[in-house]
Parts: sequence; structure tokens; C-alpha cells
Amino acid sequence: MLIGLLKEGESENRVAFLPEIVSSLTKRKEEVLVETGAGKSALATDAAYKEAGATVFPREEVLKKADFLIGIHPPDKPLVEALDQAKMWLSQYNPMWNTDLVKQFV
Repeated sequence: MLIGLLKEGESENRVAFLPEIVSSLTKRKEEVLVETGAGKSALATDAAYKEAGATVFPREEVLKKADFLIGIHPPDKPLVEALDQAKMWLSQYNPMWNTDLVKQFV
């Protein structure tokens, strides 16, 4: 399974996985794809992700290649529409309040 780490929006300084977590995943033989600049606002460089064993790609490539996508915030409508049905998404959201998002995933 290919795990894809996406960059958060401009107002977010966090990233779902720092290079240390990526390193522990790649040591377990998991393949991690990181969007270019995903960790920049969290002071994690693309080089640090590469050193941890990840491959860094533009967003479109991560979305196309990854089986499992992870982020902090729920995806916006255009992102959900860009995902094919075989993708899995993991982020924080409240299904009771984000009912439109839940309907998009079904």
C-alpha cells in the first residue's frame, strides 16, 4: 500500500507526519509519498522526508499514486471529487457535522 502525505492549507502550520514518523513507516517496508513542500510550515524539509525514506512528488502525483491519503483537516469538495473510489482518506472530521463530506465519500 502506498501512503500519501498531503500539504495542508496555507493557514495550517502542522503536517500529519513528520519525517520521524515516515522513517518508522519506511523501516516497516511501507512506501510513503510526500507532496512537495508538505512539511515546510512545520519546519520539515523535502530533503528530510527523502532522508527518512519517502519519495517527494507534486500533489497531482501523490493523489494519483497513493492508495491511502492522510491529512489533518477534512478534504475540500474539489479534492474529494479528484479522488477515485479506490482511495482511502484519513483525517480529522466530525461526521455528525460534516454530513455533506460523508455523503461525498459514500
